[in-house]
Amino acid sequence: MLNDIYYSVNGQKVYNPYLAFIRGSSASYHHFPDFKFMPGVFDLANIEPEESFEELCNQRAAQLRAKYDYLVLAFSGGTDSFTVYDSFVRNNIHIDHIVCHYMETDCGHDKGAADWLVANHRDPGTKITIQDPNKIPPVTFGNQDWIYENRAINYRYRHLLPNFEFVESCRLDARGKSFAVISGHEKPHLILDNRQWYMTFMDQPTQCIMGLDNCEMFFVTADMPQLHIKQCHMLARFLTASAKSKTTKTFFTGPLAHGINYMQWNRAIGRVGEAVQDNSLTQKLVFKIPILQSNTTSTDLVVGKNPSMALLNEHSLDHNINAKNFLAGINDLQTNTLMKKYLLNNGVLGDPESTVFEGYTKLISAPIWLGSLDD
Repeated sequence: MLNDIYYSVNGQKVYNPYLAFIRGSSASYHHFPDFKFMPGVFDLANIEPEESFEELCNQRAAQLRAKYDYLVLAFSGGTDSFTVYDSFVRNNIHIDHIVCHYMETDCGHDKGAADWLVANHRDPGTKITIQDPNKIPPVTFGNQDWIYENRAINYRYRHLLPNFEFVESCRLDARGKSFAVISGHEKPHLILDNRQWYMTFMDQPTQCIMGLDNCEMFFVTADMPQLHIKQCHMLARFLTASAKSKTTKTFFTGPLAHGINYMQWNRAIGRVGEAVQDNSLTQKLVFKIPILQSNTTSTDLVVGKNPSMALLNEHSLDHNINAKNFLAGINDLQTNTLMKKYLLNNGVLGDPESTVFEGYTKLISAPIWLGSLDD
């Protein structure tokens, strides 16, 4: 269970950022949540493991196979999940079930990765599920209070892998066996400050799995912390040349913000490729399109232009109760003046007109020292 990734609010563990903000803003002293990511696990990050990244990936795949009876891989065909897939395949380690989502709409996840998987996977014992999330029932939103439940937050109407409902479906497939859903989380995020390297974690990439049972991040785990530490050192070395010209504190979250070639960055941290050329970059660029947008005549939120929201658009036009609950929950964030003022006062929301749902600045965990830029 990923219960060691959480927001700490008044001594409580919270797995939903919006619930954390509500509790913080309503406290008598307005405590702001601390984002905690496996406290203590990576304290020795300054010691780079001697093993190669590939060797550590081999060990991680074997570790997961030995730990669980039934393994499910969430596969998009991007650089992360493709590297996870390759770690199992090149070592002839069986994966019980691979789930690949694609969308016929132009949203970055085209069918190419699914076609590649079907054509190239050679283990006949693996169950392969290919789905267009716009053609299957959406995530269930029983009422508008879903937005404040104390569990991983599913911030999309369609299924985003993995999430709570997907994990529960895998539990049924496992038929009582021990099981895990494996995801390609997470790439390194580094801070350069006063010529010192630090590693940190962002809350947004793991919001869909915080606190969930039976989820395993492949690259970041307390069972093998050296795997993530290794990729942090690899990224620091790759960035050394460009980092030496930095005179102010710099946050390296990904290549696009720094004008660095996407695949060069990914190969520098050990990613072995992708199922379809340039599919990973396409996904990242398209996901920057707003999911929801504010109605210009009211505070209501309406379906935005992201084509991946086709199902929500269809359901909202049909006055579907599930879509109504989803939008009502998000709209509650938009109209919650106490929360918005709280986030503005803490510098987490930069614009009073921004929606809390889409606009708050992502939180990071306490930085951990990696080493000196000059070493």
